[in-house]
Amino acid sequence: MAVHKWRRRPTKHFGDVWVPFAQIEIQGTNGKFQAFSVQVDSGAVVSLLRRSVADLLGLELEMGRRIEVASVGGATTVAHVHEVQTRFAERIAYPVPFAIATTEQVPNLLGRLKVFDYLQVDFDSTLEETRIAAPWLKPEDRRIWEFLIDTEKHILARWMEMDLPQVTRDVACRFINRSAQVMASA
Repeated sequence: MAVHKWRRRPTKHFGDVWVPFAQIEIQGTNGKFQAFSVQVDSGAVVSLLRRSVADLLGLELEMGRRIEVASVGGATTVAHVHEVQTRFAERIAYPVPFAIATTEQVPNLLGRLKVFDYLQVDFDSTLEETRIAAPWLKPEDRRIWEFLIDTEKHILARWMEMDLPQVTRDVACRFINRSAQVMASA
């Protein structure tokens, strides 16, 4: 499992905030992996890289499929999609589509497409870190997980009937959720 510390970043309206980052490696056309620091953005559909990354990786930018990516405010940026071998941890590597912008004026982002689909990505605001690992649950074991979730819901419903402090309820919910994950993976 790869563990990545968050970084503090200034914002225009909210001061400094903690932002999830990850270190990944992307394979260039020469076969060598290049390390990149990327902001993990669970709201981004596709991963995004600056123009200079194409040069670093030896990619011909315009050879990728041309798209326009839109920001939250609606501004668009022209980019070209390239599927490149990406390494997330020592034994976790596979092709991921990256939209490489025609400008440097974008952040390097790790989006959901072929990342959140195939990996377990956990954000922990308490420890200010993101953990990336291989999925803990195989698709064929999903029925076991669904049974555990139903059991968890039943237990939590019973706990909510009790007059417990909110902090105790929150800790109990996290504990039950994690213990169900451990049981399912075992």
